[in-house]
Amino acid sequence: TTETYTPSLHAALPISPPPLPPGPPPPLALSLKHHRIHGVGGDFVTTFGDWGLRGEGAYVHTENPDGDRRDIQTPYFFYVLGVERNLPNSLSVIVQYYGRYIVNRYDTALGLPADGIAQYNALFTNQLDTVQNGVSLSITKKWLNDTLAFDLAGAVNFERTNGFVSPKLTYAITDVWKATVGGEIYKGEEVSQFGFLEDNSTAFVELRRSF
Repeated sequence: TTETYTPSLHAALPISPPPLPPGPPPPLALSLKHHRIHGVGGDFVTTFGDWGLRGEGAYVHTENPDGDRRDIQTPYFFYVLGVERNLPNSLSVIVQYYGRYIVNRYDTALGLPADGIAQYNALFTNQLDTVQNGVSLSITKKWLNDTLAFDLAGAVNFERTNGFVSPKLTYAITDVWKATVGGEIYKGEEVSQFGFLEDNSTAFVELRRSF
């Protein structure tokens, strides 16, 4: 049995700034602002024979701890617990449960046009519901001396019934050239993390050269 534990501390500015505050536009010019976040968490990894068990958890503190503003996400807890197994014939499977608890979540008044920006802010920051739960799955299968690989990834959020699936098939033509065909399919309620992206479902073909 091998065990690894890793604590962590994080402070950063989100790459994507939040939407502008709701309400009529002010007479002055506006600029986007990155609001600082602080995070603390840890993770662990252990094995039991052919089984692997891993998990992580974190608390993220924001500049809106009381939920008074609708243009800044509120603090939240995030946690993941996963099981993985390497099976014969180059097959591996990973299943994860993930959850999120939003602290002092503001009421987004969903469906009210006047509060549309607050609704989208909650949608983009994944704070539509106070408690969120979901399951993700990752399957990898390889053939032909590991030159042909099939990857299937997907996730389902229990709240608002939404999810995605992403199949991908990759062939190593040479040591430096790889060809890939795949897709991303999003489904769910219109006001949900993946349902909002349903029109962005796509298929793709890729040719990659490594240097």
